[in-house]
Amino acid sequence: MPKIYTGLELISVHIPKAAGTSFRKLLEEQYQQDLECFYGGDKTLALWKEGDLELTRNSIRVVHGHFRASRKLLQQCPNAKLITWIRHPVDRLISYYYFWESLAPHGNPCHDQFLKDRPGLVEFSQQEYMKGEWAAYFGDVPMNLFDYIGLVESYDEGIEYLAQMLGWGAFQVKTENRNASKPDISHGERLELEKSLAEDIEMYESWASYSRKRFTLTS
Repeated sequence: MPKIYTGLELISVHIPKAAGTSFRKLLEEQYQQDLECFYGGDKTLALWKEGDLELTRNSIRVVHGHFRASRKLLQQCPNAKLITWIRHPVDRLISYYYFWESLAPHGNPCHDQFLKDRPGLVEFSQQEYMKGEWAAYFGDVPMNLFDYIGLVESYDEGIEYLAQMLGWGAFQVKTENRNASKPDISHGERLELEKSLAEDIEMYESWASYSRKRFTLTS
């Protein structure tokens, strides 16, 4: 029987290159030792395969990291709010590409293959390991079961909304992991990426439209 964590307050799904590092810093500031992050290792892999959530201690109030949202996870944490941040697939992929280009080998077979092949941006978007990754993080959970869906493009406003929703204390918004050396791409290249990522873009636009309608601060 999976363990039920009634004390868990927040589940934060971090899609790669979607403000997760900046947001993690803010969570650390607000929750300190009551935050547990999942970035690799057996426990993260178990969550990705929709296995059981296992926390290091019962006092944990927030989990954050690279894991898949699932109905099973929500059943284990009946009192937790489920949140995530999303980013336009073209901008996310460009950020992903240049991040991987600058990253040393670290045991990720997909990244190792990337370093070996050195694909261009458009070719990178067509790799099997990139297809469907964005949607995979949402598992079997529809958008209406999320308590908050933030847009990276409106990060500051989103943080203000969350602060009100979650009753946070004083904080300072900081954006981490910005790649200052990331070059601009041509209009033609962007059109090619939009074509390659058409399915992800359609899903993003649907979720972003829902987010703008539901999660907006009222004065």
